Amino acid sequence: VFGYESSKTKYYANVEIQDGDTLWDLAGDYMDVAHYEDRMDYINEVMTINGMHDTCLIEGRKIILPYYSDELL
Repeated sequence: VFGYESSKTKYYANVEIQDGDTLWDLAGDYMDVAHYEDRMDYINEVMTINGMHDTCLIEGRKIILPYYSDELL
């Protein structure tokens, strides 16, 4: 659209862990390839945000996941 510039804004989702979820799979669902070098870069950010010391996820617990969404400026 003329006069508007498209940009992506970073948001955070509070996601409940389901049986079988892995950080690798969640990274594939939530990460934006334009903002991360690879899935491990995203996973490292998720672990930092959530104070995690390993990649173990527990069903029923909640985890904060960053994601980017288009927004008109």
